[in-house]
Amino acid sequence: MNSSTAFIWIYFGIVYSIYYVYTFDSPGRVEAIRKKFGQDRGELVRITTARLFVFLALGLVPWLLIPNLFNEPNSHWGVVLLPTSRDILLGAGVGAVAVTIILYNPRKKAFTKKYPQMRIRRWGSREITVNLITWVLYLSAYEAMFRGYLLFSLRNIGMIPAIAIIQTLYIIIHLPFGGLVTVGTIPFGIAVGWLAWNEESFWIAFIAHIAVAFTHTIQSAILNPDMNFPARKEPTQDG
Repeated sequence: MNSSTAFIWIYFGIVYSIYYVYTFDSPGRVEAIRKKFGQDRGELVRITTARLFVFLALGLVPWLLIPNLFNEPNSHWGVVLLPTSRDILLGAGVGAVAVTIILYNPRKKAFTKKYPQMRIRRWGSREITVNLITWVLYLSAYEAMFRGYLLFSLRNIGMIPAIAIIQTLYIIIHLPFGGLVTVGTIPFGIAVGWLAWNEESFWIAFIAHIAVAFTHTIQSAILNPDMNFPARKEPTQDG
């Protein structure tokens, strides 16, 4: 293991430990935020802050720090600034397949137990817009790390072992979201990992993942009986 590989994996471990264990998903912290701001506003604050934290800690900081520490451009780890037309087409293709499966899954109501991540009762235009924008920021950093820095830091061990390690980590992270979501990560993660490796770009995974996240969010909010999506104003007596 070279120095860049060790640094990237240790850095990722520290950041994700802060994200999951201490700051945003611990039950005590969740309850404290909801108590302070109220259910809906608290969820908006909690998830927005969490996603911005990931964008900065797993996206912006590595982008600035890693090339300067190891004298290699970000593209060495598959983190390129802009997607190619091929990246866009491949990402859209994988995303279209995944979205079709989600939409026509006979057990899609099961997703409402964990999705959308923002447990908001009334979804207005503000909540919908903030949720989608923060998904973009979060997943840009998430996929730059998973199908970028982490994956290509294992370049020396070969494609199959590298993808297997990343996929194992990907599955573990999704375990709290239930068996249905976890099973879905297997074909999705292998497909985007293989494409990222061959194209040397994280963009394919990002585009496909955005399509999945947006679909999960909107579909689950619509299907959830405890949520009003989109929330409409109550009619007046005159109306």
